[in-house]
Amino acid sequence: VPPAGTGSHPGYPAFVRVGATPALAGVAARLGPLPAATELDLDVVLRPRRPGELALLASAVSTPGSPRYHRPLSAAQFRADFAPGTQQIDEVLSALRREGLGQLSMTDDHLVVHVHASAAAIERAMATTIYRYRAARGASLAGYAADVAPELPSGVAGLVASVVGLESLHTVAPSGLVVAHGAALSRHSSSRVAGAVQATGGACAAAAGAGYTAGQIAGAYGLTGLYGTATPDLGQSSSIALIEFASDIPGDVSTYASCYGISTGALSVHVVDGGGPIGGLGSLEADLDAEDVLGLAPGATISIYDAPNTDAGTIDAWSAAIDAGSDVISTSWGVCEAALDPGVASAENVLFEQAAALGETVVAATGDSGSEDCSGSTGDASALAVDDPASQPYVTAVGGTTLSLSPRAETAWNDGSNAGGGGVSSLWPMPAYQLGSGDGSVAGVVSADSSAVACAAPTGYCREVPDVAADAGSPYAVYSTAGAGGTPAGWFGVEGTSVAAPTWAALFALSDSSSACAGHTVGFANPALYHVASTARRSSALRAVVSGGGSSNNSTDPAFSQLYPVTAGYDMVTGLGTPIAGNGEPGNAGLVAQLCAGEGSGAAATAGGTGAALAAASAGGGVSATGTGTGT
Repeated sequence: VPPAGTGSHPGYPAFVRVGATPALAGVAARLGPLPAATELDLDVVLRPRRPGELALLASAVSTPGSPRYHRPLSAAQFRADFAPGTQQIDEVLSALRREGLGQLSMTDDHLVVHVHASAAAIERAMATTIYRYRAARGASLAGYAADVAPELPSGVAGLVASVVGLESLHTVAPSGLVVAHGAALSRHSSSRVAGAVQATGGACAAAAGAGYTAGQIAGAYGLTGLYGTATPDLGQSSSIALIEFASDIPGDVSTYASCYGISTGALSVHVVDGGGPIGGLGSLEADLDAEDVLGLAPGATISIYDAPNTDAGTIDAWSAAIDAGSDVISTSWGVCEAALDPGVASAENVLFEQAAALGETVVAATGDSGSEDCSGSTGDASALAVDDPASQPYVTAVGGTTLSLSPRAETAWNDGSNAGGGGVSSLWPMPAYQLGSGDGSVAGVVSADSSAVACAAPTGYCREVPDVAADAGSPYAVYSTAGAGGTPAGWFGVEGTSVAAPTWAALFALSDSSSACAGHTVGFANPALYHVASTARRSSALRAVVSGGGSSNNSTDPAFSQLYPVTAGYDMVTGLGTPIAGNGEPGNAGLVAQLCAGEGSGAAATAGGTGAALAAASAGGGVSATGTGTGT
């Protein structure tokens, strides 16, 4: 919290600015104040209690060999141990009401106060002016932003981590979504569907000419070993939440399910803050995500969280899905780190840390702009950048490959115009699961392209993405009437890491339902994934992706073509590789059984603390040790 300044509001001796003034990247001109009557939604994100202990616990329940591995907190335990207390919450609510903000609500986790008010009321309460701006590209309106960071009474400012929603210049977009047309479809059609593995519920012949079907993807990554057991694992006891910022089209998903002979009875939509728009690329993304997980894990309970494309909508959607106790949460929407409001990054980090402590898995696509992720957010293709939320340290980031079924081959996805996102974070230090505390680093994680400069890490290196990968360069057959990219209503192929991320979400849900997991969840998967990759059993669980006849990097700009080469072990194009699921039975060498297993090296690898501190973790609801994690 910055030093207290003299406030202009009566009734308090001083106020302080919380957070930073919004950045104006990609903005050409200020157009004037936002109309005073404009209704806005803000989130006042509160600081968790004992953040160092929360970071330790989030890592302890996720790290093989830890005494707390696969023993997450309940939602009630989280609130009791880490959420702000009743007195602190009341102080914040009272202060906001005294400043004229009356429409307030609290999330179930007690971490976020939602504020609905006019622009004029917010400006008066927080001593800021909100202006409209025009985008640098074209004459379209870019959005709005406050001219200075918001002001809060000094007595409660220390309880607040960030205020989210005072700018709308850089909203999230589908992180990876390429509609395959013409020649692209012909590259991946009839020769590859002949004799393919059939989908779990039926052949779905209508989809066969459009791209890979669910059954083909399932066969390629070994999910059919789960379907074919004595008690088929279709994800029956698992729940998947999909974070969307546009509405899916229910009839499209029903048509998809009908073709495969599966039910949509366990699929529901939860509208957050009024929901998002319908139509275009956004609805195509929502259709794709639902159809992908439905086709690969047809027994899972699937919840779609449909939120408006605003910063407050982002935080509210994540909060709702996490508070609902979703086993797996997936999104294919994002924005490059350089265009991200720092308050949003901080708030997301706390929520993802909470999800890890609760034993929930969060998955995100890394985008389709290769190593220059801002080319899709601000139009800047001249700088290296990665995508949020995939780059968050408590998220499993999914990059892209190009898959061929006959003969089976997989290479890095880079068609010259689109490539799987990956690179070095400018926000987060490298977590210990990448550094390899206790296990030894996976080969390739620390390389000549690693950096401590981008994120200003005082020691060590910065977070690298992706963590894993799946097919993104071969069209996946979807059914949609969204009218995106000029597509007609019906079946067609879609490429991108938007396909890869829900594929991994489905795999995690199947893992949670498997006999190997025996009732517990995989939870935050990265520590276990990197542990598996560091052992002799790696080749039975993760398929290394090599350049072969495909691309050797993920750059679409020749200036960066020497960076991030595809290598054995780990690389910033395909991460640790793609999954070999196995049959999900205890003792099996496949990835599902290894993720579910409780054994490990015995060393305590944390997201940012020390093994010695984590070893002091108690068997109760919290931890007795303190330390510094990546949480804020």
